[in-house]
Amino acid sequence: MRHLMPSLTVLALLLSACASRAGEVSSTGSAEDTSTSTEAAAAAPLTADDLMGRTLEATTVQGYEMVDGTGITMTFEDERVAVMAGCNVIRFAWSVDQDGQVSLTNGSMTRRGCAEPLMAQDRWLMDLLAGEGLTWETDGDALVIAGAEASLVLQDGA
Repeated sequence: MRHLMPSLTVLALLLSACASRAGEVSSTGSAEDTSTSTEAAAAAPLTADDLMGRTLEATTVQGYEMVDGTGITMTFEDERVAVMAGCNVIRFAWSVDQDGQVSLTNGSMTRRGCAEPLMAQDRWLMDLLAGEGLTWETDGDALVIAGAEASLVLQDGA
């Protein structure tokens, strides 16, 4: 039994070393994955460079029934973003803070007359984007904008 004890101690140390390589323990005592997965890359804060000059098209709209034959397009320019959903052009000033939070301010919309379903869709989108509590995150090449009632997944357009 005496000879078995040092072997068990060495085995325990080896298992402990292997476990700490799979996940490091933080100062809070929780295990953190140290791999460089796409999830870790997606967790990086959004920057203005991630959006500048991009035209994004909605590939998924949840929480709202889009008018048939329409889509949502967002074009990020210097200090303005132009948004279209089938009728009018919606514009906002935009910025991204150091924590990756996007702010849209000074919203305006053209006054093109369209069928009521298109006008309602424009109003819905304006309200969504001007609303409080939106989250903006990247998921690979996609931009995910989520509010309490609806969310958009946008990707680079053609």
